[in-house]
Amino acid sequence: MNLAAMSHRPESEDCFLYTNKKLRLRFHTAQNDVAKVVVLYGDPYWQELDQHQQYRLSYQRKPMSQLGTGQVADHWGVTLEAPYQRLQYLFEVTGQDGSKWLFGDRGLRKDTESARIDTGNYFRV
Repeated sequence: MNLAAMSHRPESEDCFLYTNKKLRLRFHTAQNDVAKVVVLYGDPYWQELDQHQQYRLSYQRKPMSQLGTGQVADHWGVTLEAPYQRLQYLFEVTGQDGSKWLFGDRGLRKDTESARIDTGNYFRV
């Protein structure tokens, strides 16, 4: 998977509100390189107890749709709802080769549960 081709620019045409509670996200990958993209998202202040009675980040998953293909890139998109007008999000990218990566505010990370619940990895709006 071409990791260098992945891109997302928060606070730009890749992340914008089009109503006061609906957020549109876009993500870009190398052409024909990625099998699917799923966005992990949730309220940054909402946590739940896990099986060890520890509070941890609660997130939801929503698959992104492939919006189109350019000469060198595929473009993905999704609409999310933010009931409290705040949201954090992270991209889970699965390559055609089956490899999985997380793409967030700190860049690329291997897909692990600890990386998923680390709030520092998430973009915030």
